[in-house]
Amino acid sequence: MKEVSNMKIKVLIINFSILVFFLLAPAVALTFYKSVKKTFENPANKIFYLSDHLEKDEVKNILAMLNNPVTYQYKSFTSWEPKQINNDLMKIQGKYNTRKSLNENLNNSNWFFGGSTIFGIGAVDNETIPSNYASITSEEVMNFGREDWASRQSLNQLVNLIGDGLQPKRIIFYDGVNDISHQCSNLTKNEKIPFHNRETIFRDYINKGESDFLSSLKVSSQNFFKRFRTYIISPYKHLIIKLYRSGIVKKNPYKLTEELQCANNPIRANLVAKHLVNNWFVAYQIAKSKNVSFLAILQPNMFTSNSSIFIDPYFERFSYLKPSFDAVYPEIRKEMRNSCNYDLDFCKSLIDGSQWLKGKEEELLDFCHLTGRGNIIISEKLNQVILKNK
Repeated sequence: MKEVSNMKIKVLIINFSILVFFLLAPAVALTFYKSVKKTFENPANKIFYLSDHLEKDEVKNILAMLNNPVTYQYKSFTSWEPKQINNDLMKIQGKYNTRKSLNENLNNSNWFFGGSTIFGIGAVDNETIPSNYASITSEEVMNFGREDWASRQSLNQLVNLIGDGLQPKRIIFYDGVNDISHQCSNLTKNEKIPFHNRETIFRDYINKGESDFLSSLKVSSQNFFKRFRTYIISPYKHLIIKLYRSGIVKKNPYKLTEELQCANNPIRANLVAKHLVNNWFVAYQIAKSKNVSFLAILQPNMFTSNSSIFIDPYFERFSYLKPSFDAVYPEIRKEMRNSCNYDLDFCKSLIDGSQWLKGKEEELLDFCHLTGRGNIIISEKLNQVILKNK
């Protein structure tokens, strides 16, 4: 009887081992394949092959920047700021941990506010929009762009700077993408605007509590199983993407089916647009009180432009955002027009730059971040607008 029981246990262990092997084998094989491929392949050559216009050195810089992401720390009133960095491609320094620019000066300069596109994701210090603007105009600039910042955070940073007694020459806001992507995502369901979807991360961490051991274990186990599930299905997802690109599979594997809050909710879409334009209006009022110029740009993106995309030429990974942008951008333009009814000078300071990128070259890195060429185009367009408004 004991021998039969031991035999059953052995059979169970063998069957379980076989199951684990077949479950893990594809993922392990894919990981090994990618490691070997990465060892013997120059990624710059591969991605450069996709580009007909970018210089090879620029491609290498882009890859270096994307493979070494900036790390962030908590900051009162603006939520986060980058930690200081000092290398050949990027310098983040000074009292406000700002990105280094050409002709940089804190007082009486052109202050640039925005998200990661102004900050310059994928660009070296002298290729960002503020640096290009400084190069074109010989004017002094300051880059206050932050990755993932919405317009409300930029407004809070402006208040901080004015509170410190600083004086700009001109204030430039460059927004649209982050206000939409963070307030229209699936994490925002039932959340009141203004909102940033990183709030849910902060909230969960704070509510968890370091002393709550069981809660910590629960969150850790959830993260582990999520990563494990992603790892297990990775080879099958990789295969489906290959088949999709070859034309065998017709359904886009990047397309998400979750409910998009703004696309299916016109009221929310309008609220996102109103808050963006109202944030601009408060920034304009601050600029007016300091007797300095103000400009707000509705930024271009892959959905308002026919520019080629450098990293994702098939427009696949970001296609799920299109319904939200299609819903909110018209509302933003409507609110921009409505501003003429209550402040004509403010209305004139609002610029629809959503179609500034129309070339056949790779002006976009992804759905909104820019190549060096894209940054130059935006800077040139911006200079034209400023010269026209003088």
